[in-house]
Amino acid sequence: MNRAFQPQLYITATALILILISLATNSVSIYIFLGAIALPCSIFIAFRFPAYFLAFSILIHHAVDHEIGAVTGGRLFITLSSIKIYSTDPFLLIISVSISLYAILNPSRFLYVVKDNSLLFLFFTFSICLAFYYTIPRGFNAIGEFRAYYTPIIFTLYALVFLRHKYQIVQAFKFSSIILLLLIPIAVLQGAIAFDYTISPRTRWLTSSSMLALVHALTAIYIGQAMRQWRLSKVTLILLVIFAVVLLIATLHRSVWMAAAVTVFVFFLSPARFRSRPPRIVLIGIGGLASLMLVIGLTSIGGDFFSLLQDRTLAFTSFQDDPTANWRYLLWQSSLDLIAENPLVGKGFGQHFSFIVGRELVTSSPHNLYITFAVQTGLIGATIFVGFMVSSGLRMWRTFRTSPDPLIAMICLSGLTIWISSISYFTAYSGSLSGFVYLGIALAACREADIQKWVAFNQTEQNRLTG
Repeated sequence: MNRAFQPQLYITATALILILISLATNSVSIYIFLGAIALPCSIFIAFRFPAYFLAFSILIHHAVDHEIGAVTGGRLFITLSSIKIYSTDPFLLIISVSISLYAILNPSRFLYVVKDNSLLFLFFTFSICLAFYYTIPRGFNAIGEFRAYYTPIIFTLYALVFLRHKYQIVQAFKFSSIILLLLIPIAVLQGAIAFDYTISPRTRWLTSSSMLALVHALTAIYIGQAMRQWRLSKVTLILLVIFAVVLLIATLHRSVWMAAAVTVFVFFLSPARFRSRPPRIVLIGIGGLASLMLVIGLTSIGGDFFSLLQDRTLAFTSFQDDPTANWRYLLWQSSLDLIAENPLVGKGFGQHFSFIVGRELVTSSPHNLYITFAVQTGLIGATIFVGFMVSSGLRMWRTFRTSPDPLIAMICLSGLTIWISSISYFTAYSGSLSGFVYLGIALAACREADIQKWVAFNQTEQNRLTG
């Protein structure tokens, strides 16, 4: 089969599979039947077409799971006995089986990938061993809690293991971005209809993680355009920026505001700005125009947008006066007590988060990825993860600066920018699928750059010896 990028084939196949998925999510029996048929086929696709499988997994995750499932009305899970099987669990099973089979069939290459990303594999192995250990006293709740917070890392591992060639890496990067850009507007429309076009903190048309995914996809496309690796018309790019800015303000997600601000800041500091076709002032002007359009539109239909915006910015100016921000602050304080109970390896998995906030019992995650990992895996696990975050960022930056391949450099700069924005987002939420997916693609690009350098060095040495 031709290995060139074939969006028509992929989009057609995606549409057909989505029809089956929609049938499956409305019938337990059909769900199980299709799952039994799809498992071996999906494992084959995961091996043979990793870029397509990765992008399609993103689509399903955002389409039918907790991201926008409540908005679309899709089935979030089915219940077999006392176990809840979520819509994305088959993909986790396929990825887990595929990685395990790959380790058995290609042990030397798998060990190379593990060594190349030792901190990530060490953190994941440590975490999953804790999860299985706690299934003995606490049952399958331990695995369920692990699934809830560590699923994005599995996608990073899959990208690192199966994106083995440059064309696969480029396909995964571009196709994932296209899928997200196609999916989010549909989700927004469904959310707007579901909430009767009302904008408020309680009637958001899009969840924060899906809004962040749109920011990440647009970041990847904009940086690719700036480095002349994407070929979009200026009109298309302007419309995308306007759409993103309007939606960014209208959805009222402060954590995404912070991540978007970090994204723009990092992009303007990067060398890519000197090669950018759309100048910096044009980007700022487009964002300002989109903001003005949104304010005028809301004001014309009677919306008190300015007071609403002022209320949402209290978290940055006076968090004690903002109920949500203050509530999170109290959760973080209570989480420190849980960490102090077992600082080295944490409280483990299977005992869902519960805090006493004032006189109220709160059962919720700390809404902070770093605190979540510290509570569950202790300071050992949290330290390994932070070390992985820092080393990954440095590696992407180093590859961007030194790689002569413009595609590899573009993917690494995009991955670095998205990863830094995700790091800021993790202070308010416990994960981001798009952030970890782009990270896996970018780290695979870093490995490809190292291989290219090694091949070029060997070729130079061979020419020197024979010349």
